[in-house]
Amino acid sequence: MKKISLTQEKEAIVDDCDYDWLMQWKWLCMSVGYAARNTRISDGSEKNSVLMHREIFIRAHALALTLLIILIGSLLTTVVSISDRQPNHRT
Repeated sequence: MKKISLTQEKEAIVDDCDYDWLMQWKWLCMSVGYAARNTRISDGSEKNSVLMHREIFIRAHALALTLLIILIGSLLTTVVSISDRQPNHRT
């Protein structure tokens, strides 16, 4: 576990595997105690906050989905390979 400094002299404790990824942003402590970062909409007209725990949740689910897609692709390749080896019983 590692610590990320927030504003208001607070810290967020994060898993080692998320630390480097989270450190690409400056994090703040919201008045309700959540760790967040500010971001702007592409035209710069509007600012909103992105919560740290949501970033971690989205990243974890994106990784799980990627692994699932790889696994399904591998299984489909195996099924096709096996079916190609089956003798053709057509007469």
